[in-house]
Amino acid sequence: MTTHMPDDSAFKKQLAVRNSRSARWQMFFLAATSAGIVMLAILLMSILNQVFGLVAVYQLADPNTLVNGNPVVAASAPDLANVLKDNLTKGKMQALLLNTVIGKDVDRALLSGGAITQIPTLKVVPADLTTKGFTELTPDDLSALLAANLTSTQLEAIVLEQIVKQEVLQSWNFIDSVFNRGAVEQTVQDRIAGVGLSPTLSADQQKEAKDQWQNATIEWRSWLNIDLLEKSMSATATDAGVRGALVGSIWVLTLTMGIAAPLGIGAAIYLEEYARDSNYRSKWIQRFNTVIEINIRNLAGVPSIIYGLLGLAIFARALGFFTSGQVFTGEEATGRTILTASLTLALVILPVIIINAQEAIRAVPKSIREASYGLGATKWQTVSQQVIPAALPGILTGIILSLSRAVGETAPLIVVGAAVFLSQDPSGPFSAFTTLPIQIFNWAALPSDQFRNLSSAAIIILLIMLLALNAIAIVVRQRYSRRLQG
Repeated sequence: MTTHMPDDSAFKKQLAVRNSRSARWQMFFLAATSAGIVMLAILLMSILNQVFGLVAVYQLADPNTLVNGNPVVAASAPDLANVLKDNLTKGKMQALLLNTVIGKDVDRALLSGGAITQIPTLKVVPADLTTKGFTELTPDDLSALLAANLTSTQLEAIVLEQIVKQEVLQSWNFIDSVFNRGAVEQTVQDRIAGVGLSPTLSADQQKEAKDQWQNATIEWRSWLNIDLLEKSMSATATDAGVRGALVGSIWVLTLTMGIAAPLGIGAAIYLEEYARDSNYRSKWIQRFNTVIEINIRNLAGVPSIIYGLLGLAIFARALGFFTSGQVFTGEEATGRTILTASLTLALVILPVIIINAQEAIRAVPKSIREASYGLGATKWQTVSQQVIPAALPGILTGIILSLSRAVGETAPLIVVGAAVFLSQDPSGPFSAFTTLPIQIFNWAALPSDQFRNLSSAAIIILLIMLLALNAIAIVVRQRYSRRLQG
């Protein structure tokens, strides 16, 4: 009798070889995973190292004694308005009232003539000022209008910005702040002595810089704070925030998923359930479907900047009258809007959604379809009520992956006209916009250490946003998985 089984010694030898190979591959995979975790930990630590640390702060006025010897915090609105009156000229007070209460877009004729009660944006006017015009207002009148129309919190922020004018002279990272505190204090003493100041400064500028360092205080600062979320963009690091960029990111991601998800799932259903149906006998239709599927898989690897150029040509220029809202408002079409960015990002992530949705639909057992047909269900009833619910966890996985890619995209948004500096928050799909990744890129490219600290804090906010969105999608996916198993 002929046998192809190895004898006992040969079998043990082959088994030992296979076990040895398996152990080596297992060690390789473990080492690769460990290396990835270590690199991610180093990256996260390098970011956090810039978020916390000591700063040398100089202030023109002491906020703890500015309001009649009392601190600015918790001061009343009239007291804060009086501080502004005592420290600002009449022209600056007028500009402040115009920018914060009246608004820059008000009809200039209302400012040059007539009573201030005719200005529609001026909500509260004290009784003794109803007959006065804007140009007739005294500093006391301007102070009363500010106190009547702004809250104490708003006035506190204005006082800190206009009068206290806090300036960060230098910042240090977390490691230096904790382990090299002596070197930090020595740096401050060197700056007071003029060591390390820029050689291009004039004598007066060097004297001013020495005085600032002489009166500077060293304090611990977390650049990741609530002010970073509440403040809009600014040319000064201490006054800068990510509110506009965060609002823009939420707008862009919401519209992107609203556009890409239905299109991607619909395309996957067609390619898997209808394009492969035996009823399609025409060879031309079969070839057409094959070409579509091949191109979708190829498009998944196209660099995102190419999609940016496509979005610039089609959505921003050719369809600018629509993406700018010109057809609704009649205003000039620029095409550089949230809608243009969302349509462009939808093209970027569409192949990822389609491919993952196809794989999820293909994994649904054929027996489910046959059982549905056997009970008399139509093609669409089978797809919509049996196949899609069974494939939904896998489809949501594809949406999570595409969402993760969309959150961090920068190149296509810059190409279609994302703003680097935005003074107003986006308010709709036809607004100008910027996003968190673009804001991070802009801050990281600036020479100031403080803006690099802000960029690290903004990275943490972006990571939290990404994790929150993914967590929501995972919870929804698990919910449908449990429902399917039940």
